[in-house]
Amino acid sequence: MGKLINIRENKLYIEELGKGNGETLLYLHGGPGASCIDFCYYQAKV
Repeated sequence: MGKLINIRENKLYIEELGKGNGETLLYLHGGPGASCIDFCYYQAKV
């Protein structure tokens, strides 16, 4: 499950996956109303 962090008086939802010892991937989805479900459930957990 993800969490909200505060950045410059705005809230940003983040999720961290994996063991934390590999390379980092920053994925930004399409903006308000756009979904990243395909990525989160089918690609990020591979």
